Amino acid sequence: MQWIIPRPRGERISSRARLLEVTVARPGAAVLVKRTVTDRRRVLRIAAMIDSLQTVQPEAINFPSYPANAPVVTFTFRVVPGGPVLAHASEPAYATEPTTPCDLMTIAIEGRRWTPLLDGASVVHAAQQMLRIKLQR
Repeated sequence: MQWIIPRPRGERISSRARLLEVTVARPGAAVLVKRTVTDRRRVLRIAAMIDSLQTVQPEAINFPSYPANAPVVTFTFRVVPGGPVLAHASEPAYATEPTTPCDLMTIAIEGRRWTPLLDGASVVHAAQQMLRIKLQR
């Protein structure tokens, strides 16, 4: 029997989110793709997909090496353009479904980093279809 650590209740993207910025960029480089989403239904749908992901469970894993400058897809949630960041979640753009513990989605809510999430590639894939943009590289 394996113990599964659940996500804390506080680790949810605020329903106050009204704006979503989706970007693809290499760390420290110019943005390759940027889309701003203001349709509240779509913003909350993507937030709900992220909120439904499970946290990575503690275990010993030998990760293969990936390039340090690989592109990353980032979802940034705000109430208004240029306003404070409510939450942001990032997933390697090379991740494919099904993801592994090597392809974790990082998440921070109101500046606090939480335990990384599994299956973030499914969110990237769904957002890519919903927004009709190429996010995966």
